Amino acid sequence: CIRDSYRTDSGRILIRCGTNWTDIATAQPRHILKLRDDTIGYVSQFLRVIPRISTLDLVIEAAAGSSAEPEAEARHLLHHLAIPERLWKLPPATFSGGEQQRVNIARGFAADRPLLFIDVPTASLDKSNRDSVLELVQEKRRRGTAILAIFHDADVREQLADTVVDVTAFATDETEAVIGH
Repeated sequence: CIRDSYRTDSGRILIRCGTNWTDIATAQPRHILKLRDDTIGYVSQFLRVIPRISTLDLVIEAAAGSSAEPEAEARHLLHHLAIPERLWKLPPATFSGGEQQRVNIARGFAADRPLLFIDVPTASLDKSNRDSVLELVQEKRRRGTAILAIFHDADVREQLADTVVDVTAFATDETEAVIGH
C-alpha cells in the first residue's frame, strides 16, 4: 500500500539495477538516489527547478550522463516540444504552465534510463503538444525503456498502454491504493 503519496506501508516494489534487485519500498534514501542517477527517470507534473538556471542548461544537465552530445540532445528535445529558442536562456519558472510542463518532459526524456516514471505528462498541453509527447513516449518504448505512467486522459492511455491498472479498484479510501504484494 502507498499512503501519503510517497511512503509505502506494505508490499514490495522491485527494481533491477544491473544484476541486483532493490525493493524501493524499503531501500535506504541513499540507495534510492543512486537508482535515480542511473536507473530511474522521472517526469513530474510539477516544475521544481533552481531559480535563474536557464531552460537549455536544465535539459543539458539531464542529458549529460546519458548522451555523447548533451547539448544537441537538449536542443532536439526543446525543438520537438515547441519551446521557442528565445526562451531557452530564461529560467522556466517564468513560463506558462504548458511551457513548464514541456520543459519537465524534455528534462525527463533527456536522461536515458532503463525505467521511466511519468506523472500526467499531457495534463496541461494542447493537442499538438500532447501528440509531440506521445511521439517521445513511443520512441522511448521502441528503444527498450520500461515506462510506468499515470494518464487521466483515456484516449492517451489507450494509445500508449500495454497494460492498464485501475488503482481505484484497489483503493479502500482516498489515500490508499494497493500497487503490489
